[in-house]
Amino acid sequence: MLTLSTELQNLAALQATQDRIDEALSALDELKAEVQEHSATQAELLKKRNDVQDRFDTAQRAWQDLESGVASRKEELRQWENRMNGLSDWREQQALQAAIRDQKRQIEYGERDIREKVEQVTALEDEYNGAQEALEDVERKVADGEAAYAGQRQEIEDNLAAEYQTRDELLAACPASERRRWENFSRRSQSKVVVTAHDGVCGHCHVSLLPMDWIEVLKKEKPVSCTGCQRIIVHESFLQTETDAVPVAEASDASAEQEADQPQAEAG
Repeated sequence: MLTLSTELQNLAALQATQDRIDEALSALDELKAEVQEHSATQAELLKKRNDVQDRFDTAQRAWQDLESGVASRKEELRQWENRMNGLSDWREQQALQAAIRDQKRQIEYGERDIREKVEQVTALEDEYNGAQEALEDVERKVADGEAAYAGQRQEIEDNLAAEYQTRDELLAACPASERRRWENFSRRSQSKVVVTAHDGVCGHCHVSLLPMDWIEVLKKEKPVSCTGCQRIIVHESFLQTETDAVPVAEASDASAEQEADQPQAEAG
């Protein structure tokens, strides 16, 4: 059976354990979110890289088609020019000369289009290389993130297993009424169940405590329920960190020594 003082310590330890559990779960969620963020970026960059690849392939095929077309026109032009040497009819010569002039213009247009297409292909090649580098960079981040997540997840889960066991042991040691309050409140809310008060005001909902309740908090003898949020209120000294906190037993001894010294000082 817990005494009132150890009951307060137990509740404070229970909340501290729950805080560590929440921090570990939050750290696990942050690691997972970071990996998911990098994976989403990877998917976007992969889509962009593939889009550039498609445009590059289309431009390259168009370039090849243009070169093939110009080459065919040049071969046709060569045949016409050879044929011109064997023509004796001036009408046929004029008609063929006109066709040759038009063919040369088409070849010039085709070569101009080829130069433009070469510039487009070169620009797309640079764009593709940039997209590929960005993709490879984020792929490394995804791999590193997944490795870190796998390693830290196991460590966090091991720590969580120990914290869950500690929480269950502390919870089992609580009186039935406090245990039910804890379990019911934990199911309804993600925030703290045990909080502190300062200057008579609840540290969670900021509702002023009843004078008698504030006195009970200052006496550090039993837990008090806030009338505003129904959370369990303990003195702030019970929720101090281990480095700053003074053990309750030592604090009680120090208070007793101070009280014992006061009459002597007055008598002096």
